[in-house]
Amino acid sequence: MVDRLGLPARRHEDDMSTWKINKSHNKPGWLILLGPYDDAFKEALKAAIPARDREWLPVAKAWKFRETHRAEVEALIARFP
Repeated sequence: MVDRLGLPARRHEDDMSTWKINKSHNKPGWLILLGPYDDAFKEALKAAIPARDREWLPVAKAWKFRETHRAEVEALIARFP
């Protein structure tokens, strides 16, 4: 079951110790990135992914980005475990 943002309906704070990439259920071709907050990661993501290809979801505290940028996001995750 997913919520209106395409995220799992329930999310627990203790689940945030690892990064997760999920498909967006309401926006085909986009992915959702869930993970711990890190200001340096945020700045690196914003530098790597053009603004038109990413979106911050404040309620979910997650990033939505175009599937074409998955490799760049995975490379960033490797730098910020």
